[in-house]
Amino acid sequence: MERHGAGDAEITGKKKILIVTACDLSGGGVPVFLYNMLSNMDIKEFCIHIYFPGKIVLQELADKFLELGTAIYTGECTEGENVRETAYKDLECLTSLYKYDVIHSNSGKVWINYYSCYFGIKNNIPVRIVHSHSALLPRKKPEIQKQDDHYRQYIKENATAFLACSVKAAEWLFGLGFQNYTILKNGIDLEKYKFNMDTREKYRQELGLNNKFVIGHIGRFVEAKNHVFLLNIFKEITIYDSNCILLMAGGGELLENIEEKSKEMEIKDRCIFLGERMDIPRLLCTMDIFVFPSLFEGLGIAVIEAQSNGLLCITSEEIPEEACVSDRVKRVSLESPVKYWAEQILKYKTIRKKRKTYYTELNNAGYNVKNSAYQLWQIYK
Repeated sequence: MERHGAGDAEITGKKKILIVTACDLSGGGVPVFLYNMLSNMDIKEFCIHIYFPGKIVLQELADKFLELGTAIYTGECTEGENVRETAYKDLECLTSLYKYDVIHSNSGKVWINYYSCYFGIKNNIPVRIVHSHSALLPRKKPEIQKQDDHYRQYIKENATAFLACSVKAAEWLFGLGFQNYTILKNGIDLEKYKFNMDTREKYRQELGLNNKFVIGHIGRFVEAKNHVFLLNIFKEITIYDSNCILLMAGGGELLENIEEKSKEMEIKDRCIFLGERMDIPRLLCTMDIFVFPSLFEGLGIAVIEAQSNGLLCITSEEIPEEACVSDRVKRVSLESPVKYWAEQILKYKTIRKKRKTYYTELNNAGYNVKNSAYQLWQIYK
């Protein structure tokens, strides 16, 4: 385990908080959520350590965390099978070394939340927050599902606070009959995500997108995001329209596989893989439509961001209703044929409306980052 930043912050006498994740430090999902929260709250009275079992993938985001005064701990695991072993060992070390006042576990993965509660109890951490960020598919192996159910029961008996980004995420981690949770919206900076025509023109020129119909997607290249299906949709679109581009931003263990798949499908020359990016608001401005065919989602924060930018979003029905806070979302069944998805996307090309801001709708729905950050700050305090 390697430590980055924050010197001797742990001996200052401030309230000590350990934030736990089950991922690497990349530009998606939980890491971005945590940065949005911490950068919009007064953390001077806290000493905050953040644990990632994986490596630093996006140094720009790591630097932003360090500028806030937090300490970052990264594990030695890769995207492989040793992530649980690494996290167990590292959390055992951290929780015994520092006398934390709060441990805040952030994941939809049951095991990391269990580890956080277990070591929280073992090392007398009084506040143990379990925060569900996802809703995964059931386990394929009965013995693993049984273990998860045991972990869930332990979590419900030993956590002191239960948070979730949506009802669906809460039901996934805590169970259908559990009611003692609080919804913490994944707020964003609504001003930053507003559509800007100057940005659109600049970025489209830089990316060679002038006069193209740009189909956009933001998301980690992992199974849940369903990128092969996205490629199949785009392949179908190219049959009818040769002037379309598929623009994708995100990293992840399946990125190379999806790039190779696009070559096999002979659409690689019409696909742009941008990798990890920190300029998502600007990239959204370049797009004409946003497509998000996820297999499962706790919320789908990218859909919130895209709506804020005024984009029409074609998503799977796995996106929770809480994420559909404007008239810019059309949910489509994953059982629908690829041709139907393609038709919905191309239909929009002929009826495009002038982009407008959806600040009011998202603000009223609770997705203003300042409100979410204040809610979390109160829990920490």
